Amino acid sequence: IAELAQYKTSAVFIFNVRDASEISGDAVQSLAQLQKDVRDRPAELRLCGIKPEIKVKLLTQGVIRTSETYDNLQLAILAPSKVPLKKTAK
Repeated sequence: IAELAQYKTSAVFIFNVRDASEISGDAVQSLAQLQKDVRDRPAELRLCGIKPEIKVKLLTQGVIRTSETYDNLQLAILAPSKVPLKKTAK
């Protein structure tokens, strides 16, 4: 997962975790590192379809923010980006 943050051209990373029924401690650590890497870019990580009990766990641990979660993939794709656009040189 952490390798995804290396891509320079992406401002938004969307993860549809609809089928995930649980999350391991290692996965929580990986997600936390990915979030840090993505936020430092700047970019956004959007999680959609996350089960309520997993969402609560990740929010409580400070791994994700409520604004980074979406009910479904369509909402995650259509949401306006919060990442400022870079100015291009003239």
